[in-house]
Amino acid sequence: MKYTVVLSADARRHIRNLLRQGVMNRGEHQRLVNAMAARLAFQPTVAQGSVKALRQPNSLKVAFELRVPPWRVLYNVDEAAGSVRIAAVGYKLRERLIVDGQEVEL
Repeated sequence: MKYTVVLSADARRHIRNLLRQGVMNRGEHQRLVNAMAARLAFQPTVAQGSVKALRQPNSLKVAFELRVPPWRVLYNVDEAAGSVRIAAVGYKLRERLIVDGQEVEL
């Protein structure tokens, strides 16, 4: 089954801010978009390789993390609707996850 990948308004804002602040360049943005399309369209709940199932509950209320170093895409899957909803996009800075300019604990 192919899933529809949907970016939330927050995730769009996170990406825009990363680009505006110079943390992410256009090439990295394209790499991130390609990875989301390729990995999340099929088997987004299979926790292997670049996908990790997260402990519940967590501060962002997300179930999965896609790792595209140094970026992290945090998302939930709606099996019934066949969609992947991306809730947040951040980046790793050593052991810290930064989302929207603030450190987040998962």
